[in-house]
Amino acid sequence: MRRDFAALTGYEGKITVENNATARGLCAQIFHWKDLARGKSLAYMLVASGIACPVFLNDSGYRGSVVGTGEAGHMVIDPHGRFCTCGNRGCLEAYASECSIINECINEMSRERAVILRGLCADCEKPTMEEILRAQHEGDRDVTRVIEEAIYILAIAMSNIINFTRPDTMLIDCRLFASERNRNMLLNKSKSALCNPTYYGTEIRFSEAGSFANASGGVAVAVDEKLENVE
Repeated sequence: MRRDFAALTGYEGKITVENNATARGLCAQIFHWKDLARGKSLAYMLVASGIACPVFLNDSGYRGSVVGTGEAGHMVIDPHGRFCTCGNRGCLEAYASECSIINECINEMSRERAVILRGLCADCEKPTMEEILRAQHEGDRDVTRVIEEAIYILAIAMSNIINFTRPDTMLIDCRLFASERNRNMLLNKSKSALCNPTYYGTEIRFSEAGSFANASGGVAVAVDEKLENVE
Protein backbone atom coordinates (compact mmCIF):
# COMPACT_ATOMS: atom_id res chain seq x y z
CA MET A 1 0.00 0.00 0.00
CA ARG A 2 2.84 2.38 0.82
CA ARG A 3 4.56 1.62 -2.48
CA ASP A 4 1.34 2.10 -4.45
CA PHE A 5 0.61 5.42 -2.76
CA ALA A 6 4.15 6.66 -3.40
CA ALA A 7 3.95 5.61 -7.04
CA LEU A 8 0.57 7.27 -7.60
CA THR A 9 1.38 10.55 -5.86
CA GLY A 10 5.12 10.90 -6.35
CA TYR A 11 5.44 11.59 -2.61
CA GLU A 12 8.96 10.76 -1.40
CA GLY A 13 8.53 11.32 2.34
CA LYS A 14 7.55 8.92 5.08
CA ILE A 15 4.20 7.18 4.56
CA THR A 16 2.27 5.67 7.46
CA VAL A 17 -0.73 3.36 7.14
CA GLU A 18 -3.02 3.06 10.15
CA ASN A 19 -6.29 1.37 11.04
CA ASN A 20 -9.21 3.83 11.24
CA ALA A 21 -10.17 2.96 14.83
CA THR A 22 -6.59 3.40 16.02
CA ALA A 23 -6.30 6.69 14.13
CA ARG A 24 -9.54 8.00 15.64
CA GLY A 25 -8.50 6.92 19.11
CA LEU A 26 -5.14 8.60 18.64
CA CYS A 27 -7.00 11.75 17.59
CA ALA A 28 -8.92 11.72 20.87
CA GLN A 29 -5.73 11.12 22.82
CA ILE A 30 -3.78 13.94 21.13
CA PHE A 31 -6.39 16.63 20.51
CA HIS A 32 -8.73 16.03 23.46
CA TRP A 33 -6.13 15.19 26.08
CA LYS A 34 -7.48 17.75 28.56
CA ASP A 35 -10.83 15.95 28.65
CA LEU A 36 -9.14 12.56 29.04
CA ALA A 37 -6.27 13.53 31.33
CA ARG A 38 -7.99 12.12 34.41
CA GLY A 39 -7.23 8.54 33.46
CA LYS A 40 -4.09 6.59 32.61
CA SER A 41 -5.74 4.46 29.94
CA LEU A 42 -8.32 4.96 27.20
CA ALA A 43 -10.32 2.31 25.36
CA TYR A 44 -11.77 3.65 22.10
CA MET A 45 -14.70 1.53 20.93
CA LEU A 46 -15.62 2.23 17.31
CA VAL A 47 -18.79 0.67 15.94
CA ALA A 48 -19.22 1.21 12.20
CA SER A 49 -19.09 -1.30 9.33
CA GLY A 50 -16.83 -3.24 11.70
CA ILE A 51 -16.09 -3.03 15.43
CA ALA A 52 -12.75 -2.30 17.04
CA CYS A 53 -11.55 -1.26 20.48
CA PRO A 54 -7.88 -0.18 20.61
CA VAL A 55 -6.51 0.71 24.05
CA PHE A 56 -4.18 3.67 24.65
CA LEU A 57 -1.94 4.59 27.58
CA ASN A 58 -1.76 8.18 28.79
CA ASP A 59 0.99 7.73 31.36
CA SER A 60 3.91 6.74 29.18
CA GLY A 61 5.86 7.99 26.20
CA TYR A 62 4.34 5.24 24.07
CA ARG A 63 1.91 6.37 21.38
CA GLY A 64 -0.62 4.13 19.74
CA SER A 65 -2.69 1.19 20.94
CA VAL A 66 -1.10 -1.37 23.24
CA VAL A 67 -3.36 -4.05 21.72
CA GLY A 68 -2.81 -3.13 18.07
CA THR A 69 -6.03 -2.46 16.16
CA GLY A 70 -8.10 -4.08 18.92
CA GLU A 71 -10.28 -6.25 16.70
CA ALA A 72 -13.10 -6.57 19.22
CA GLY A 73 -15.52 -7.25 16.37
CA HIS A 74 -14.21 -10.81 16.15
CA MET A 75 -14.86 -11.57 19.79
CA VAL A 76 -17.06 -14.68 19.58
CA ILE A 77 -20.46 -14.08 21.17
CA ASP A 78 -22.12 -17.31 20.02
CA PRO A 79 -19.91 -20.18 18.72
CA HIS A 80 -22.90 -21.63 16.86
CA GLY A 81 -24.27 -18.29 15.70
CA ARG A 82 -24.33 -16.27 12.50
CA PHE A 83 -21.57 -16.52 9.95
CA CYS A 84 -19.11 -13.61 10.00
CA THR A 85 -17.22 -12.23 7.01
CA CYS A 86 -14.00 -13.47 8.65
CA GLY A 87 -15.18 -17.07 8.19
CA ASN A 88 -16.02 -17.80 11.83
CA ARG A 89 -19.40 -18.08 13.48
CA GLY A 90 -20.93 -15.83 16.09
CA CYS A 91 -18.58 -12.83 15.96
CA LEU A 92 -19.67 -9.57 17.56
CA GLU A 93 -19.64 -7.86 14.15
CA ALA A 94 -22.25 -10.32 12.87
CA TYR A 95 -24.69 -9.03 15.51
CA ALA A 96 -23.88 -5.44 16.37
CA SER A 97 -22.04 -3.68 13.53
CA GLU A 98 -23.84 -1.18 11.33
CA CYS A 99 -23.71 -3.71 8.48
CA SER A 100 -25.45 -6.35 10.59
CA ILE A 101 -28.14 -3.89 11.74
CA ILE A 102 -28.77 -2.82 8.14
CA ASN A 103 -28.98 -6.46 6.99
CA GLU A 104 -31.44 -7.34 9.76
CA CYS A 105 -33.60 -4.36 8.84
CA ILE A 106 -33.57 -5.47 5.19
CA ASN A 107 -34.72 -8.92 6.37
CA GLU A 108 -37.53 -7.32 8.36
CA MET A 109 -38.74 -5.34 5.35
CA SER A 110 -38.58 -8.45 3.14
CA ARG A 111 -41.06 -10.07 5.58
CA GLU A 112 -43.44 -7.12 5.16
CA ARG A 113 -42.45 -5.75 8.58
CA ALA A 114 -40.71 -2.50 9.56
CA VAL A 115 -43.52 -0.54 7.90
CA ILE A 116 -42.31 2.87 9.05
CA LEU A 117 -38.80 2.18 7.77
CA ARG A 118 -40.18 1.06 4.38
CA GLY A 119 -41.99 4.36 4.13
CA LEU A 120 -38.79 6.29 4.87
CA CYS A 121 -36.36 4.42 2.64
CA ALA A 122 -35.30 5.83 -0.69
CA ASP A 123 -34.24 2.26 -1.55
CA CYS A 124 -35.58 -0.59 0.62
CA GLU A 125 -32.70 -2.81 -0.51
CA LYS A 126 -30.16 -0.29 0.76
CA PRO A 127 -31.48 1.45 3.88
CA THR A 128 -29.09 3.91 5.50
CA MET A 129 -28.32 4.15 9.21
CA GLU A 130 -29.88 7.61 9.19
CA GLU A 131 -33.17 6.14 7.86
CA ILE A 132 -33.01 3.30 10.39
CA LEU A 133 -32.44 5.64 13.32
CA ARG A 134 -35.24 7.90 12.13
CA ALA A 135 -37.58 4.89 11.91
CA GLN A 136 -36.68 3.96 15.48
CA HIS A 137 -37.36 7.53 16.58
CA GLU A 138 -40.75 7.45 14.83
CA GLY A 139 -41.75 4.27 16.64
CA ASP A 140 -41.02 1.39 14.23
CA ARG A 141 -41.25 -1.60 16.58
CA ASP A 142 -39.39 -4.01 14.29
CA VAL A 143 -36.50 -1.63 13.78
CA THR A 144 -36.43 -0.88 17.50
CA ARG A 145 -36.19 -4.58 18.27
CA VAL A 146 -33.25 -4.99 15.86
CA ILE A 147 -31.44 -2.02 17.39
CA GLU A 148 -32.09 -3.10 20.97
CA GLU A 149 -30.80 -6.61 20.27
CA ALA A 150 -27.62 -5.09 18.82
CA ILE A 151 -27.21 -2.80 21.83
CA TYR A 152 -27.66 -5.73 24.21
CA ILE A 153 -24.86 -7.64 22.44
CA LEU A 154 -22.67 -4.50 22.41
CA ALA A 155 -23.25 -4.06 26.15
CA ILE A 156 -21.99 -7.59 26.81
CA ALA A 157 -18.93 -7.00 24.63
CA MET A 158 -18.24 -3.64 26.27
CA SER A 159 -18.44 -5.25 29.72
CA ASN A 160 -16.08 -8.03 28.62
CA ILE A 161 -13.52 -5.44 27.53
CA ILE A 162 -13.89 -3.53 30.81
CA ASN A 163 -13.64 -6.76 32.83
CA PHE A 164 -10.42 -7.66 31.04
CA THR A 165 -8.61 -4.34 30.61
CA ARG A 166 -10.11 -2.04 33.30
CA PRO A 167 -9.54 1.17 31.28
CA ASP A 168 -9.95 4.44 33.16
CA THR A 169 -12.05 5.80 30.29
CA MET A 170 -14.00 4.08 27.53
CA LEU A 171 -14.94 6.36 24.64
CA ILE A 172 -17.70 4.93 22.46
CA ASP A 173 -17.95 6.11 18.85
CA CYS A 174 -21.19 4.81 17.35
CA ARG A 175 -24.07 6.52 15.54
CA LEU A 176 -26.61 4.49 17.51
CA PHE A 177 -25.79 6.51 20.59
CA ALA A 178 -26.75 9.89 19.25
CA SER A 179 -30.02 8.79 20.88
CA GLU A 180 -30.13 9.25 24.66
CA ARG A 181 -32.54 6.32 24.87
CA ASN A 182 -29.99 4.04 23.24
CA ARG A 183 -27.18 5.38 25.45
CA ASN A 184 -29.15 4.65 28.60
CA MET A 185 -29.97 1.14 27.43
CA LEU A 186 -26.29 0.40 26.74
CA LEU A 187 -25.20 1.68 30.15
CA ASN A 188 -27.91 -0.22 32.02
CA LYS A 189 -27.30 -3.49 30.19
CA SER A 190 -23.52 -3.26 30.54
CA LYS A 191 -23.71 -2.93 34.34
CA SER A 192 -25.44 -6.30 34.62
CA ALA A 193 -22.62 -7.98 32.67
CA LEU A 194 -19.70 -6.62 34.70
CA CYS A 195 -17.86 -9.22 36.77
CA ASN A 196 -18.36 -6.90 39.76
CA PRO A 197 -21.68 -5.05 39.45
CA THR A 198 -20.46 -2.44 41.94
CA TYR A 199 -17.41 -1.57 39.81
CA TYR A 200 -17.68 1.97 38.49
CA GLY A 201 -13.99 2.66 37.94
CA THR A 202 -14.32 3.05 34.16
CA GLU A 203 -15.82 6.32 32.97
CA ILE A 204 -18.04 5.70 29.94
CA ARG A 205 -18.15 8.57 27.48
CA PHE A 206 -19.69 8.95 24.04
CA SER A 207 -17.80 10.44 21.13
CA GLU A 208 -19.36 13.03 18.85
CA ALA A 209 -16.66 12.65 16.24
CA GLY A 210 -18.73 13.88 13.29
CA SER A 211 -18.32 13.35 9.56
CA PHE A 212 -14.63 14.33 9.54
CA ALA A 213 -13.57 11.78 12.17
CA ASN A 214 -11.44 9.69 9.81
CA ALA A 215 -9.79 12.80 8.36
CA SER A 216 -9.05 14.04 11.88
CA GLY A 217 -7.61 10.63 12.69
CA GLY A 218 -5.32 10.90 9.68
CA VAL A 219 -4.12 14.28 10.90
CA ALA A 220 -3.45 12.80 14.34
CA VAL A 221 -1.38 10.00 12.83
CA ALA A 222 0.59 12.54 10.79
CA VAL A 223 1.20 14.72 13.84
CA ASP A 224 2.21 11.71 15.90
CA GLU A 225 4.58 10.42 13.23
CA LYS A 226 5.96 13.95 12.64
CA LEU A 227 5.37 13.60 8.93
CA GLU A 228 6.67 16.38 6.71
CA ASN A 229 4.51 17.91 4.00
CA VAL A 230 6.00 18.40 0.56
CA GLU A 231 4.60 20.52 -2.20
